Amino acid sequence: MDLSFYRDYTSDFSSGEYEVTITVQNQCGLQRNYTLTMANQQNYRHAYTMPAGWGDGSGDPNEMITFEVSVFDGIPGSYVEFQLFNGLAYGGVSREQLDASGNLTWNVTMTRAQIQAALNNQKGYFYFYSNSGYTEKYSIGSEKEEVTFAFD
Repeated sequence: MDLSFYRDYTSDFSSGEYEVTITVQNQCGLQRNYTLTMANQQNYRHAYTMPAGWGDGSGDPNEMITFEVSVFDGIPGSYVEFQLFNGLAYGGVSREQLDASGNLTWNVTMTRAQIQAALNNQKGYFYFYSNSGYTEKYSIGSEKEEVTFAFD
C-alpha cells in the first residue's frame, strides 16, 4: 500500500495538527493501527536572486535593475504583494498570484538607487490576500509578514 500525505496549512499559518489513523488487517484477522500526527505548516519561505553585476560599485543610480523574488510554501492560489522601502516609505513593488502549491518566482525591476535604499533599510514585507483586488488580507501575523531584504 502506498500513501501520500501533503502538507496542511491554515489561512493564518497558525499552529495545529491533524492525525491520520490507518487500520490494517492481515489474512489471519489480526488488526494493527498506525497513527500519524502531522503539524500544520506555520510559515512560508522566500528568496531573492542577486542581479548580475550588483555590488561592483558602478552604475547609474537611475539604471533599471531586475532581480528575482521567490515565495515557496505560501497559501496556495493566494495573491501576494511584495513591499520594499523606497527611500521615503514602504510601497508595493509587485503583486502576483501564487500557484496551486503556494510557489512562484517572478522578476521585479527597480532603479539601482531604489534597490540600494531597500537594502540599506534591510526590511521588506510579503502580504497575502485571498482576492485579486488585494482587499481581503490573510492575517498571518506581522512577525511572518516582515522579512529581511538582502542579497546573499
